[in-house]
Amino acid sequence: MSVQMKIKTRDDVKKVIRAKRRGEPKTLGRVGAITRGAMKRTLGRPTKKPRAPGRPMSSPTKRAKKGILFSVNERRGVVQIGPSIRMVGLSANAHEFGKNFKGNAYEARPFAKPTIEQMAPKAPRFWANSLKE
Repeated sequence: MSVQMKIKTRDDVKKVIRAKRRGEPKTLGRVGAITRGAMKRTLGRPTKKPRAPGRPMSSPTKRAKKGILFSVNERRGVVQIGPSIRMVGLSANAHEFGKNFKGNAYEARPFAKPTIEQMAPKAPRFWANSLKE
């Protein structure tokens, strides 16, 4: 007994690319928001004393937490996440990388890079349903 079948396939590449372009900004926004929230949580509660080198910085005024922002560039298809220079100034940079700031030498207290490295493996799941019509 033999069975014969005819199968037709159709490539709709343009449709897939359009769906990707429609869903990408929303997905990047989700990734940015969740990573921003995780970054804010690494800073913990505000304390008056500085944290030990190697641990994320502390902010007694909560300014560091409020200064962590994200933005989506739809044209380039990227999301930028991190401390805003307008809100936090260069102090967050000095804490992240261990630099001099206002005459004081800060040892590295990274908070952005470890968070992004922690969130990177989780990012693909946000794209799972972004190509729906």
